[in-house]
Formats: sequence, structure tokens, C-alpha cells
Amino acid sequence: MQTSWLLRAFTLHITFFGLLLALATNAMGQDPALETRVESWLKERFKEAGEELPLRGIALTWRVEYPPSGTADDLARMRQIVQGKPIHPLRSELAKLEYELTHGPALEEVTLWYERHDRWRHNRNNLNRPDIPYLDEAHDGDTTWGMTPTQVNIVDPRNAPAGRNYAGLIHTIQSHVHSFLTSNLQSCNRLGVTLRDVEPTSEGGWTAVFETRDETREDTMEGTWSDIAQQPFIDRKTLTRSPIEGGAGRMIEYFDWRYDATLDRWIPHEVVHTGADGSPMYRLRFVGAEEYDPDALNRLIKPPSVTGADPIRGEYTFASLNDYRPNVATGFAVQDGQLTKKPLPVPMPRSAIKLRQVGWVVLALLVASLVGFRIWQRRQ
Repeated sequence: MQTSWLLRAFTLHITFFGLLLALATNAMGQDPALETRVESWLKERFKEAGEELPLRGIALTWRVEYPPSGTADDLARMRQIVQGKPIHPLRSELAKLEYELTHGPALEEVTLWYERHDRWRHNRNNLNRPDIPYLDEAHDGDTTWGMTPTQVNIVDPRNAPAGRNYAGLIHTIQSHVHSFLTSNLQSCNRLGVTLRDVEPTSEGGWTAVFETRDETREDTMEGTWSDIAQQPFIDRKTLTRSPIEGGAGRMIEYFDWRYDATLDRWIPHEVVHTGADGSPMYRLRFVGAEEYDPDALNRLIKPPSVTGADPIRGEYTFASLNDYRPNVATGFAVQDGQLTKKPLPVPMPRSAIKLRQVGWVVLALLVASLVGFRIWQRRQ
């Protein structure tokens, strides 16, 4: 009898203690396993962010919304500055702002076909620029090109003329896509910023801190855990410390997390990039993903020719095609059905540009030495 009473008392004590512990844990809003689960997911995405985009055979479409570049007051001020000065450098900005305030700021719908960093096609439809309805860029591994309804430029990516560095677009492509796929962890991966710790918050969320080894850069992520998705949902990523003056404070916010069957993952369908001063930079809106035959990419990235049709845009409508590749260096113009050719200047290789710069430095040093020597001679 006494043993049974003691057993019941002990059981009641353990149950009461467990209930208090559970209540205390819930009151604190902390899940002892939360840090481990979030850390595991972040490390997986961090690893993925350092690899090629997992988009082979998947066409991705999203919209890019830019804020206006100024206000009506800015427009009036710029008009006053350029008045009577037809070649003032502000005139191009004035024309851009006039257009934006009349038709709205830049709004693009982008579709990307991607195999690797040097094999892709990036189509931009300008939704409020009827004068330039589209701009397509592509990289086939050896050649890059850009096409509008009126002009085509084909270049060697290792030797691109000014304003034709289409290969450099890869950085923007990766930033936009990683906004959806890895919450922009590619910037941490590329700059050597690694995960330092993950801590739960009193509201049931979590905070993760990424830092460089020399502690000059720090990125902070904040988010929650989704039991339905069984993964964290990122709310924001903030550059909290930067070696670049004025860099700290830049923020990216992630909204509307939903599952996409084609990508087979949960992604934010709206991503907002904000500058260090709090001003909006641009907003990304996910439109959709669609599977396609990966072998079709060869046709999509093939450089346009003088005659024929594009597999996306249809019959060519451009009036000029400039092929800057060293072995071609020819411009073609089509007018009234007539085709004319003209030679183009071959862009100077980067190595030659560097050699020329070194040559100018050496020449300047020689001139300075000669002048100094003559001054020294006169004083003797």
C-alpha cells in the first residue's frame, strides 16, 4: 500500500514537472531543435549557391519593377539646368525621367533559359517601352550577342567593345535567380562570408549571422520556421557590416512563400531589394517556371544571321547587324530590301589595353626622369 502511494506521488511529481517545463518553453517561444534545423537548411542552400544554377531544362520567368528615377520637382530642376545647353550631360537623364513620369518607370518581364554560366539566353520584354519592346542577350560559350527589333550586335566575350559586354549580364542573372532559390546566399558564398551562428528569437522565429573570417563583413538573416514546408522561410537579409563605405544597411526582403511544382521547392514570389539609405532599388516578382527540351537551347542561343528567323521572336526585323568578332568585323545594314556591308573596327584585346597602359606609365616615368636629369645638369 505504501509503495503504491509513493509510486503515484512520484508519477504525479514527474508529470507536474514536465508540464511546467513545457509551459516555460512555450512561454519563451523557443524550440530547442530550431537552431539545428535552420542551420542545416542554410548550409544546404549555401552550398547550392556556390554551384551552377539548377535550371537545365527549366525556363524561368519573373518581373523586375524599378522605382522612378526622380520626381516632378527633379524634372523641373533638371530642365532649368540644361536650358540653352543642347549638349549638357544631364539631357539623357532628363529624357529618361520625362519618359518615366509620362509612361511609368521601367518594368521588365524576363525569361531565362540556362545551362551554365556561359550557355544561356535572357529575354527582356519592356512592358512600358513601346519604342524598345524587347532586348534579348545570349551566350553560346564562344560568342555573346544582343538583339532588339532594330539592331543586332555579335561579339567575342573575351574582347567585347564598350557597351557590348553581354557576358557581364551573368552577375545580374545570378542575383535575380538566387533571390528566389537561395535567398541571395550566393553573395555570401562568393565573398567568403560563412555561417557563424543561429539563434532563436522570443517570437518563435530565428536569426542567423554570416561573417567573414576577418570580421569586416557581416550579413544577418531573420525568418520563421514553416511546419508545412518543413523548412525556414526567410523574412529579410541585411548587410549589417561592410568593408565598403556606405554599404552597410542594404536589405533584401522576401514575401509570399509558395511551393512551385516545376522547381520542386518553396520559394518567395516577391523579393524587394533596398539600398543602404532605405530607398527601394527594385522589386522582383516570380511569374513561373516551365520545363523544355534542354537540347533546344542550341537553337535559342545561336547568333542571329542577316536573314532568317529567331525561334522566339520570329522573322528578323532589325535594320543593322554588327559582328565585332575579330575574324568577321563586318557591319551589315538592310534598307529598302538592299543589303550593304561595311568594315568594323576590331576591339583592342584586354591584354593590349593593359600593355598600352603600362607603356604610357613607362613613358611618363622616362619623361619625368629626363626632365629631372636636365634640371640636375643645369644646377651643376
